[in-house]
Amino acid sequence: MGPRGVAAPSGSVAGTRARSFARALLADRTQGDRCRAPSGRWHGARDELIAPSEATSALAAAGTAAADKALVLVPRRGHNDLSGEDSYWRALAGFVARSPA
Repeated sequence: MGPRGVAAPSGSVAGTRARSFARALLADRTQGDRCRAPSGRWHGARDELIAPSEATSALAAAGTAAADKALVLVPRRGHNDLSGEDSYWRALAGFVARSPA
């Protein structure tokens, strides 16, 4: 993202830095194996900043039991517009409802 929430062009320095930073966060496996809390990923199926496969990999690396993991690929959505889709809210509510208090 560029200034004021405007998406940086894909070839720009800001866009490249944002993608590199996001990938580094998702690729960091040093903490994932210590996580024991429920772990969820909500990702736009059309995300061009971070590939949906990277969310899948990050979730797989989490030390959380498989039953406590959730991956939701939100159809028709990209990187910053997930909340405009009803399926996002339904999946989030379901995840929160089944998570321990």
